[in-house]
Amino acid sequence: MNHSQTPMNPKQLANRIKAEILNMSSTLLEGGRQWIFPQLCIVCGRLRTDTTQNRDLQGMCCPVCESKGFDLAGALDRVLPEGLQSIQAAFPFVRDGPLQEMVHALKYQSRPDVGEQLGRMMAIHRMDLWMNECTYSASQCLLIPIPIHWRRRVGRGYNQSEAIARGIHTVFPDMGVLPRGVFVRWRSTHTQTKYSEQKRAKNIRGAFKVNERTRTQTRTQTREEVQTLLTDRPVWILVDDVFTSGATIFECASVLHRWITRDASISTHCKPVIHAWVVGNAEDGS
Repeated sequence: MNHSQTPMNPKQLANRIKAEILNMSSTLLEGGRQWIFPQLCIVCGRLRTDTTQNRDLQGMCCPVCESKGFDLAGALDRVLPEGLQSIQAAFPFVRDGPLQEMVHALKYQSRPDVGEQLGRMMAIHRMDLWMNECTYSASQCLLIPIPIHWRRRVGRGYNQSEAIARGIHTVFPDMGVLPRGVFVRWRSTHTQTKYSEQKRAKNIRGAFKVNERTRTQTRTQTREEVQTLLTDRPVWILVDDVFTSGATIFECASVLHRWITRDASISTHCKPVIHAWVVGNAEDGS
């Protein structure tokens, strides 16, 4: 027995037409956006498609570049300075690989969103397991982005390490993040790219310090909030993009360790351990 479809009343018909118009408008707007602002692969520049398989990259790479994958980095075998417990890397920094292109976009193409995504990937694939092995909880951890000089921040518009830390924080919202201005890079230095390991260490020495004035209060947090953040988080994690010689991380860890040792307000409450996390390890690439 055939049943004829129940006719829609005027209100239902109007709602149906409205929904169809909205759906068509959305399709046209998205098509126009793609035509005016095409979504290109951040690695090779090809037009991206919806065939991406790696959700971690959130469509930042085309399927070809995505297929190269992001292997997990091996352990860093380095003699560490006093006060630095470990250095952990998420991925190998392979020459001309997708990670190198993403870091390049982060630092030189005004793409802080890439840093946030790399931070999320690092947190999901490496930090969660590491914290379980060390029996740390997220609420014990304080993320400390490696600071950059104010002139470089003005030129770039942001600190790439802060972008990575924001990505980590989205995965572990219970982690604290050290406010900008507490730990600073007060002296500008030449780029480290062409320096030997010894010259890198000499170039960066004395470039960082704890700003005692802003440590007590920042633009976003009161003195009491900053003090609580420092004394209630016994695991301090330095965050940076790529490990090359280790000069920058080693210098930062040494400065923080000396500060912890001499600051009674911190050392009497807890004795923080310092770790470092980087997105890529250049020594693990090829």
